[in-house]
Amino acid sequence: MPGLTSFLFSRKKVSDSKAKAKNEESKSSYLKRSKRFGMAECLEIVAANQSLRVIAPLTAELHGIFHAMCDDEDRLYKSAPFFDVHQIEALQDMLTTRLVRMQNIMQQIESAGGTPDGAIVDACERKTRFVGALAVVIIIRKEKEENAKKQVAEREEQQKMRDSQLYRVDILPPRHVQQDLSYEQMRAHLRTCGYGAAN
Repeated sequence: MPGLTSFLFSRKKVSDSKAKAKNEESKSSYLKRSKRFGMAECLEIVAANQSLRVIAPLTAELHGIFHAMCDDEDRLYKSAPFFDVHQIEALQDMLTTRLVRMQNIMQQIESAGGTPDGAIVDACERKTRFVGALAVVIIIRKEKEENAKKQVAEREEQQKMRDSQLYRVDILPPRHVQQDLSYEQMRAHLRTCGYGAAN
């Protein structure tokens, strides 16, 4: 039966070689696909890691500035519940400077493909409006202070004029008459002359 054995063996060899070839082809195409997928995936991971390396410190800095701004603002409120214009101006300058820095950082985060913290973005917008309101308050307070100073200066000037008129020698009675007049009589005399009515 050598012919049958060799025939079967040759058929097995052919089928084995075909299976092997098919296996190799399948393996090759799989490797090609996996290589392509792996490279794309690796590039995505690298890009994401690079983005994270850029975004993470910016986000940390953004949070740090925001919390420092809130702390300084609270400290200023507690130390000076009644603001004068200079304190309000100092608060406005501090908030404006830090808001500009925070807005720059948020732009850098967006450029790097990240999304800034929504709560901080909202808080920045509120503080921006607050800074605008502070500017109006500063103008009003300055006007009030200037008006108050003018009123004080006018009152002082009027008082000086009244005092100078009150002690003018030409409206006082003669010295020998003054000696015999009481305080009330002296005031009555001055009132008849048109001076010292408010005193």
